[in-house]
Amino acid sequence: MNKLVEETLQSCQEYIPRLIEAHEQLATYFQGNEEAKGLDLFQLYIEGIDWLQQSVRGIQNLDHSKIPGIQVDEVNPKLIEIEEALQNRDYVLMGDLLDYEITPILEQWLKKVEEAL
Repeated sequence: MNKLVEETLQSCQEYIPRLIEAHEQLATYFQGNEEAKGLDLFQLYIEGIDWLQQSVRGIQNLDHSKIPGIQVDEVNPKLIEIEEALQNRDYVLMGDLLDYEITPILEQWLKKVEEAL
């Protein structure tokens, strides 16, 4: 079981920076009139966040002491705000939410994951 936890932590450590980097690509697509590509990437982004949340929950269920301090649901209200901004085509707000709300959460999660390894 410890091996599974460690492998999942390593996957999270590799994946979180990719989620953060996706913000730049999302901004490029939406600001460059490539809305279809942006929507496709945003769907993948949401799926990535979901995978990350499930992985963290799984680790916490097996060994809560491994990554204390991560509240996986804290990102959900921000994602709802991003979805609303997207529906309103407010790409500036969407970018701000990704950069100033989601990125700090993901950076904090990455730090906790790295501490657990």
